[in-house]
Amino acid sequence: EQINIDNNGDIIIGGFFSSNSINLGSGIILNITGSSADLFIVKYSQSGIPIWAKSFGGNDDDNDIDFKVNNLNEIYVCGSFLSSTYSIGSDNYTNLGFEDFVIFKLTDLGVPIWSIQNGSNLEDDASTISITSQDEIYVTGLFNSSVLNFNSSSNLNSGGYDLFITKLNENANNIYLLEQFQPLKIFPNPIDEWINIYLTEGAQELC
Repeated sequence: EQINIDNNGDIIIGGFFSSNSINLGSGIILNITGSSADLFIVKYSQSGIPIWAKSFGGNDDDNDIDFKVNNLNEIYVCGSFLSSTYSIGSDNYTNLGFEDFVIFKLTDLGVPIWSIQNGSNLEDDASTISITSQDEIYVTGLFNSSVLNFNSSSNLNSGGYDLFITKLNENANNIYLLEQFQPLKIFPNPIDEWINIYLTEGAQELC
């Protein structure tokens, strides 16, 4: 589902697995329930030697993932989960509706630094994450719930599935949601199934 290369030339791969366990070369990682999909992230050296592997999930299918690597080789991840409970390190989350999403940060060794959960009564999906050189975090996705909240910022659903874009700082504090996001360009316009989103100032690609 996703592959990135860090500043050391190490290769980081993210995806999901439904098998009882998976051996990515750094040792066996177990599926939380042994039947539904869990996320995995694995890191290999330039020569293909496994460095570490981590899995994240719960008791249902959790199979959406996107991640980016910063200049310190730390990893920012977003993903969605259907599980009733979901764990990232010592952080445990309870699903607030049908599908929620998480955003989290890992060290270069795969150790969780922080994580946050978001979602409400229906399907809410974070699909893409991007970071700037100052570690400002942009996350995009769709939400079907009546409202989506990030700290003091809220977006009301206009009907069906709405697009959201949110900006967080490196410590996961929300800066703003879509309605405060200016200037913004969406291409192509009108959009079809896939979109590209750019900051018009500096034309920085977000997703």
